[in-house]
Amino acid sequence: MKQLLILLCLLISMHGFSQTEISSELFPTLAGLQRTSFHDWYEDCEDSYSILNAPTETITINDKLYVKFGGAYLREENNQVLIYSSAYKKDLVLYDWTLEVGDSLQHLAIDSYSYETPSVVDYRASLDLDANGDLVINKLPLEKIAVAEVSTITLLDGKEYKKWVFNTGYVYVEGIGTYSNGDYFHLIIPEAVPTCYLGEYLVCVSKYDQLLYTIEKDVQKRLGAACQCLNEGIETNVETIDSPVVSFYKTLQDGHLLIQSGDKTYNVMGMEVK
Repeated sequence: MKQLLILLCLLISMHGFSQTEISSELFPTLAGLQRTSFHDWYEDCEDSYSILNAPTETITINDKLYVKFGGAYLREENNQVLIYSSAYKKDLVLYDWTLEVGDSLQHLAIDSYSYETPSVVDYRASLDLDANGDLVINKLPLEKIAVAEVSTITLLDGKEYKKWVFNTGYVYVEGIGTYSNGDYFHLIIPEAVPTCYLGEYLVCVSKYDQLLYTIEKDVQKRLGAACQCLNEGIETNVETIDSPVVSFYKTLQDGHLLIQSGDKTYNVMGMEVK
C-alpha cells in the first residue's frame, strides 16, 4: 500500500502520451530498467503480490521530454534523475549519481491537501485549525539527508557500481535506484501507510534483459514473491506492465480528511476507517 499510495498521489494530469522508444541517450539509467517489488500484507487485510515496474512512455512538458515511470514523470540531466512537480511547475532531484560523503539530498513528500493535483514537494503538508476554528494547511519544510558512505558494489553483470548510504539508512545504487527497498520512490516520504501493511521488498532488477540483482531463491519462496524482470536466456511469459491505476478521492468528514480507495477508507495516518 505504501507504494500504491505514492503512485496514486504522483499521478499527474497530462495529455499527449507518445508510444515512442525510450532513448538511452536521453535516459541513460531509466531506459531498459525493470524492477520487481513484492508488497507484503497481513493475510486478513490484502493479498500480497509482486509487481513489475518499467518506463513505459514519453511525454513533453515545457518543451522537455520525460519518461513515465510508476505514475511519475522523470527525466535525466547532469547525472541526476529529476522528477516533475506539478505544484512548482519544475523539476526536483530524485536521484543524484554524483554525491560524495558529506553531500546532501533534499527529502521530498507528497502534498495531498492541495485542491490541485497532488504533487511532489519539498515540504510536509498537514491540516490544522486556526484561531477561528477553520481548517488551514501547514507546510513544514523538510530537512536534507546526508551521504554517510560511498562505496562500490558488483552486480550480477560483473560490473562495479557506486553505492550510497545515507544517514537515514537509505541505500541506493548507481543506475538502479533504491537498493534496500522495492520502491523506486522510497526517498519520497509516503502520505500514509496502513497498519496492516508489512513492507516492500526489492525482488530483482534488470537492465535491457540483463539481470543485475535478485534476492535469494529461498527468500523469494518464503515470501511468495516472484521475479518478473526479463532476463536474457530465461524464458518468461510475463508482460512488461506499469503500476496499476486505482481510483481514489479525498473527502472531509466532521473536519477529518479521509482517503477513499476502492471500497476502503483510510485516515491520514493510514488506518482503515470502518
